[in-house]
Amino acid sequence: LQGLVRQPHARGRAGCEVLHQHVGRPQELQQRGLGLRVLHVERQAFLVAVEPGEVGRLALYPLVVAARVIKVERPGSGDRIVEFAGLEMVNRHLTEQNLHLYMHPERDMPEEAAAVHGLTIKVLEEKNAPLFANVGREIADFLRGAELIIHNAKFDVGFLNMEFERMGLPTVEALGCKITDTLAMARAMFPGQKVSLDALCSRFEIERSKRVYHGALIDCELLGEVYLAMTRGQFSL
Repeated sequence: LQGLVRQPHARGRAGCEVLHQHVGRPQELQQRGLGLRVLHVERQAFLVAVEPGEVGRLALYPLVVAARVIKVERPGSGDRIVEFAGLEMVNRHLTEQNLHLYMHPERDMPEEAAAVHGLTIKVLEEKNAPLFANVGREIADFLRGAELIIHNAKFDVGFLNMEFERMGLPTVEALGCKITDTLAMARAMFPGQKVSLDALCSRFEIERSKRVYHGALIDCELLGEVYLAMTRGQFSL
């Protein structure tokens, strides 16, 4: 298949015709009785559809597989968010379409929380951090309809939903997001072993010397690399 991907109309072994065409919705292809799988070749992803019939035909559909790697930070206890970071990943490569915001929590910042993420009220005020109410719609638009890759999704999604509901915005689920929890994936892959982000970086030999604090942005960057390492076998031919 790899040698045929870039040939618009080619005939492979055993009379198997390979068609390179534009993709429709995967649901529509499944309704036509096509068997589907994802093929990743170099920097391009393809949806491979096996068309039924006496002469086997494989249809290769150029596929844009988009996701958002996200992380939030909060002021210790309570339900406010003080930092949001989201990185866009298309076809398993990070793009420059990112969103990184600081928010004022409208409350005190406990010293123990500041020691973890490095954010104090003074630091947030120096950054002119807005209230979540002023940026929540921008965050919701960034997430809308995307696959969200999150480490410990219950935590991040729960706090995002509380902030959205406070504004009268739809929850993450109502925005049509598909949630991929790398913590659950890691527990299934490595039962009984440490599966924190730091532990997974060590397991996959991912450089994390810049992670002085548990900031949302650096955690997103590391999580993106961890996710790619954890799923590499799924996208190999």
